[in-house]
Amino acid sequence: LTLYGSYGKSLSLGPQAPFWASNGSVFLDPYFTRQVEVGAKYQASRKLLISTAIFQMRAPYFYTKPTANGLEFVSEGHETHRGAEISLQGTVTRWLRLIASTAAISATSQGTGTPEFENKQVINQPRVRSTFSADLVVPYVKGLAIMPGWSFTGRKSATRDDTVSVGGYYLFSSGLR
Repeated sequence: LTLYGSYGKSLSLGPQAPFWASNGSVFLDPYFTRQVEVGAKYQASRKLLISTAIFQMRAPYFYTKPTANGLEFVSEGHETHRGAEISLQGTVTRWLRLIASTAAISATSQGTGTPEFENKQVINQPRVRSTFSADLVVPYVKGLAIMPGWSFTGRKSATRDDTVSVGGYYLFSSGLR
């Protein structure tokens, strides 16, 4: 059993205002993002690893705001991403390894100065995300493996006021190693 905790603070360049905003193509000031994570990893057996974590990330909230000069790209308030994740990694046989993960995320905006955006899920951030993948070694072909995968992304807001959204969707993938 391994318990861990981490705190990080990273500096990022400010985003560029969209061309159609009154301050289009201008870069906003650099900003800090802070993240805290606490988790545990448990090696249940030689063939199974269980990991779980809770996390929080906080960053400035960027959006286009109506002003006297038209639509202006601004940084007001912040967005906070809170969530929990659990993952399983296991070796089923010597030719099959499986990995599964699910995360629940609340990503909301606060202090924006725009009531329509307050405490809404941040644009393009799902509340649920799951993945499942496999690594299958092809018998009788030394060094070749097939890697199928599946992921689910829950509903995501397409507008900042959360009135338009993209429904949840599945992605299937495959690869060779």
